[in-house]
Amino acid sequence: GDPANVVAQFDGWEVALRGLESGDVIAQRVEMALPTSLAAGDYRLLTGLYSPQTMERLLPSSSPDSFLELDPVRVLP
Repeated sequence: GDPANVVAQFDGWEVALRGLESGDVIAQRVEMALPTSLAAGDYRLLTGLYSPQTMERLLPSSSPDSFLELDPVRVLP
């Protein structure tokens, strides 16, 4: 996604990458505050991982991009 279009983001994961293997499933519940001035509508939701040691993006095996696009988020008025 285009960083210029970011309206909110979350950065954090309390688990070490050491020991993860290909095919592992990661689930994390995240609550993200949205700006009160955010207009109602549908917004793209992207997710990605990076190595905290190298700051290198980890590429998903199912996407040519450095992120995965999840279901859109609908902001209500």
